[in-house]
Amino acid sequence: MASTGLKCEVLMKVVVRGMHLTSTMIMLTLLILECFCDLHKNSKLQENSDFKKLVNYCGIAMISSGIWLVMHMKKEDAMPQQNQWMSYFPPKFFMSLLLTPISDKLAMLMVG
Repeated sequence: MASTGLKCEVLMKVVVRGMHLTSTMIMLTLLILECFCDLHKNSKLQENSDFKKLVNYCGIAMISSGIWLVMHMKKEDAMPQQNQWMSYFPPKFFMSLLLTPISDKLAMLMVG
């Protein structure tokens, strides 16, 4: 019984990590295209409802999977030298959620 629960937990971690990495890669690609290829000036793409849904779903998936990963992080799984590093992870993640709108605006000012 405990073995099945452990397998489900490991599978859930793999799925959530995959979702987090995929949504982060999509959002990063869109940000790079927006900064360097003037994606925001392409009005046909910005008006497309499927594109807006993609951006919204990826943002929600990235934030929710990041929160889930931070909440289920276990210090028992880490080696002793990693415990200090892991203790910085939750505050760092929540600070990045607060600072992202500011850093996006600064990046857009620097690029163009």
